[in-house]
Amino acid sequence: MMKKLILFFLPFILLISCKKDSELYKYNKDLVGIWSLTSNKIVYYSASGQKLHEEELAGEGTFSSVQFKSDVTAYLNVKEGEGYNSAYDIVTLENKKYMEFYSFAIFNSQYFEIQSKNATNMVWKMKFSQVEYDDESGGTSIADYAILTLNLMKN
Repeated sequence: MMKKLILFFLPFILLISCKKDSELYKYNKDLVGIWSLTSNKIVYYSASGQKLHEEELAGEGTFSSVQFKSDVTAYLNVKEGEGYNSAYDIVTLENKKYMEFYSFAIFNSQYFEIQSKNATNMVWKMKFSQVEYDDESGGTSIADYAILTLNLMKN
């Protein structure tokens, strides 16, 4: 009896797992290629949502380009001759798509919300809690949260 139940449910399990894989590969077809980072902005906020500080992270903190490959891996180029290879997945949570890198993180985050994407441009956002930043007085302050926005353009 148990064997019959397993045989009965096996096609459904395979269908579900293949559907997830086929969605990832379909999405990946549009990603394949090199995407250059065109801007890298972080905005710091108070708990009430008031903007406290904003800065462009020029040449620091993230990567200069990412090359998506057809085998669902990516190479993130940090600087000339230095980078990271990572497998990745597209995850949907609460009707939002996220890029999840398995071997790469920015500020300890491996998830990047895909804010928008078309054939040549893509925008990723990440939200962080309790973030320290250099304030206008030359000291440091702590924001309740910050949002990092990465704009990418396909070469």
